Amino acid sequence: YPVDQVLIIDELLTGKRKENPDVDVSPEDLAYMIYTSGSTGKPKGVELRHIGICNYIHADESNLLYNYVANKMEKIVSVTTISFDMSFKDTVGILCNGKTVVFTNEEQMNDPRALSEILRISGADAFSATPSRMLQYMEYEPFMEEVSKCKLVICGGEAYPKTLLTRLRKLGVPNIFNSYGPTEITVSSNMADLTNAEHITVGRPLPNYQEYIVDADGNPVPHDVIGELVIGGPGVARGYHKLPELTAKNFVEYNGERVYRSGDYARWDADGNVEILGRLDNQIKLRGLRIELGEIEGLIEKQPDIKKAVVVIRKLSGQDNLCAYFTADKPIDITELKEELKKHLTHYMVPTAYLQLETIPVTPSGK
Repeated sequence: YPVDQVLIIDELLTGKRKENPDVDVSPEDLAYMIYTSGSTGKPKGVELRHIGICNYIHADESNLLYNYVANKMEKIVSVTTISFDMSFKDTVGILCNGKTVVFTNEEQMNDPRALSEILRISGADAFSATPSRMLQYMEYEPFMEEVSKCKLVICGGEAYPKTLLTRLRKLGVPNIFNSYGPTEITVSSNMADLTNAEHITVGRPLPNYQEYIVDADGNPVPHDVIGELVIGGPGVARGYHKLPELTAKNFVEYNGERVYRSGDYARWDADGNVEILGRLDNQIKLRGLRIELGEIEGLIEKQPDIKKAVVVIRKLSGQDNLCAYFTADKPIDITELKEELKKHLTHYMVPTAYLQLETIPVTPSGK
């Protein structure tokens, strides 16, 4: 890199100046850029603006999370890596609303025993993690005991399994929140209070967001009809760093405003909440037949005692086949599972092979 584009941290730390730098910042200026691979696996830099992060963390009465943070909790334990934009939720958003963050290092965030001690010693009354990571932590009984003392448990970053909601309710956690939002719209665009909800949704749009669920031609669909979720509002990113074609494809004009095409299947429920139903690009073709992997995974996860499922294509005897990997509270009879799936899926969507695992590997972000 050119020398004028490099910051040497050791030199910065030797500085003696203490005055607050007088920098002219506008709402449209770049606040940060964070890399995400999304569903493509190819990293791209997402450019987010100051107006988006300020809108997200403002403790307005209609902002479910930060209104709660500002008025009803004091301290949260953070286990989110800084490379994941969900870290803004439990660091910047908490600190800017005058509350305390208890940070964990990499070793602690991967050890439920250490987390149990941190929760106990710190007296934290809130906890945030991805659903996958939360389910892993809850395999350890002392962790469940400590998290049951929290006023708030918030999860996001991926689909919220019914198993997790059931477990948190059994623990008596008084406030259970679910957040949703692609990186491209500044952390989260939706928030749901699942504490007493009849079914899992991501709730309604956050303050100043507008959302549309549209068909393939861009027409809005009525409630309970599936379409693509399109998101507008102050959190919508500038675009992707030095990727103008991809920016033009995903950030478009709709109803006179700039919006982001989420690439997520969704529908409105009767109460105006959004249900996320999987990825448009999670469809695959197997022997010429189009298959939605998320639909199969969701059905497996609805079976008794099963916690998490992942379905992929693998070659068996030289032929492509659907293979299901899953975790569960007890050994699962594969024959019974397969027969149950046959009752709900067409024959070509029923996985050929099954493997029960102790845990499903997750990324450093906990997904």
